[in-house]
Amino acid sequence: MTTPETPQETPAAENLTKHDIRLCYKMFLDRIPSDSEVERMQAAHNSLDSVRRVFLKSSEFAQRYAPFSGKNRAQQISASAQPSLQKLAQNLQPCNADRVVFLHIPKCGGTTLHHMLGQWFGPDNMHAERHNGLYSYTAGNLASSLVFSGHYDFYATTLIPGPKRMISFLRDPADRLVSLYHFHRAHAPDIIERHNLTLPRWANEYDIDAYFAHPNIRKHPGVNNAIVRYFSDMPQIAPSMKGNRLPDASMDEMMEQALRNLEKFTFVGFMDRYNADVDRLADTLGCKRPVELRKHQVLDDLMKSDPNMRKIDKQKPSQETRDSMEELIQYDRKFYDRARELFA
Repeated sequence: MTTPETPQETPAAENLTKHDIRLCYKMFLDRIPSDSEVERMQAAHNSLDSVRRVFLKSSEFAQRYAPFSGKNRAQQISASAQPSLQKLAQNLQPCNADRVVFLHIPKCGGTTLHHMLGQWFGPDNMHAERHNGLYSYTAGNLASSLVFSGHYDFYATTLIPGPKRMISFLRDPADRLVSLYHFHRAHAPDIIERHNLTLPRWANEYDIDAYFAHPNIRKHPGVNNAIVRYFSDMPQIAPSMKGNRLPDASMDEMMEQALRNLEKFTFVGFMDRYNADVDRLADTLGCKRPVELRKHQVLDDLMKSDPNMRKIDKQKPSQETRDSMEELIQYDRKFYDRARELFA
């Protein structure tokens, strides 16, 4: 959500307080803003009407409340991506055909594997959704692809028809969080503001020790035991989008669900033995082992070549921070250890 330097209209000043701004964030975006977000909004706007207009026009608001609008994501995508019924019917895959479904946990080597799946099965057989948006597609659209690869939660994968060969890659949970911090910190500031990226904004504002000590960051679902959350039965979408039909689940309940769902996976690989596990996956799927595995989305490369990224110095968390991070991954750690028992 890009905040203009000055409001489009300049009604009489209303002396907006920080409390007013925080209430607006909670009401329109269902989240707690950072202190810098509040300060920028308060400095740029002098009326609730002006603030309301900014929220209502923001991409974050549009994405969060898309399910409640007259048009869902599947209706909004281009005609080439959303074919006619006749064309869609021609692309339907057999009902009993195996679907390969890659549940891509961020910063676990998933982009490299995504490209490998494209080489193995062909890009035309891969579904276009790369994020957690399978909820918005029609049943016919989902039935037209054989390979799914994205940042899905487990719930979303249950919408895919036919028998499924579930696969994933995991990384030591603490190392994953450190990698995620550096990736977010390397985002260019204008990209952060344009898309209102919460975690990258905080990663830009705080060094690594302050970042993992911040209470709002520590409870963020993208940081706090995120692996277990994605493998659980709970959709990892905003509470305001889910409504109240799905009851909240405790971390203990989600852990139990995640462990049960882990048993349904055909394959889980690990970052510390990535090349060997890609070979093992090739054998599992009946595909040819890669002669050379080209790594994608490597941060050192992105900082040199991607205009949306900037050069940063990587930081090493203090031992105190490392110790406190274990509280953020206590469930992820148990899940990771169990996955290694089953698949390593």
